[in-house]
Amino acid sequence: MVGKELRRACIQLEQLAARISTDLNRHARDTAPRIATLYIFAKGWKSYQAGKLLFKSGFWQDAATIGRTVLELGFQARWLKLDLPNRAELLIRHELRDRRKLLRSLERSASTDVRDKAAVSLEELDTLLQATGAGNQAWQNWWSEDGNVYKLAKDMGLAPVYDLLYRPLCWFVHSSPFGADYYLREDGDHTAFDCRPGAPAVKDKGFVEMLLSSLPTGLIEVLAVVDTAYDLGRQSEFDQIERAMRAFFTGNAYITPT
Repeated sequence: MVGKELRRACIQLEQLAARISTDLNRHARDTAPRIATLYIFAKGWKSYQAGKLLFKSGFWQDAATIGRTVLELGFQARWLKLDLPNRAELLIRHELRDRRKLLRSLERSASTDVRDKAAVSLEELDTLLQATGAGNQAWQNWWSEDGNVYKLAKDMGLAPVYDLLYRPLCWFVHSSPFGADYYLREDGDHTAFDCRPGAPAVKDKGFVEMLLSSLPTGLIEVLAVVDTAYDLGRQSEFDQIERAMRAFFTGNAYITPT
């Protein structure tokens, strides 16, 4: 159910990701940008493969939920690339703040024994946060002062991608009523339901292809920031993939204005 343009872009992207994975094993991971982008690469590339596997196995609605994950990671990767040294530090320091949130949750809700241990760990962590300065940041997420994905996409010049891809992907993540049409259908005098793996309806081909395109759209941004952090020099390969992606988007009736 995937057209040749999107298939070509995905094949080229997967080949590039495999080459970059090999490249990374030859480089030191001794700076904040390299550590941060190594994590983003591992998450993005593995999630991409998981999404594609689900799609091929007939679980395309669930592949869409992973597509949103990869697309959002792509937004973050583009933001990170604009100021790698400082923004990579934000990502690394934010791990400490997230750990504090976890410990606070355990202190409130876990068993008595766990609460006591969490309280001790929380005191130690607060000391560390004050020493590093991470505890004084008001940011909700490392990638955004106000924690809004739309604002992040807009600031990165990706508002159309958010509107055309991210919003409908959310239907499948959040069980939106809009998503019901892709699980239920009228069949005579009763409503049939789709709970088994299978291909999408023919009438939904363009829409489902668009959803699947979130995987390469997000991953190419992830690979680009890794290429920058590790100075891999693979720009010509990115140009080739972008041409293939542009051909897909131009030919997709769901996206192209009529």
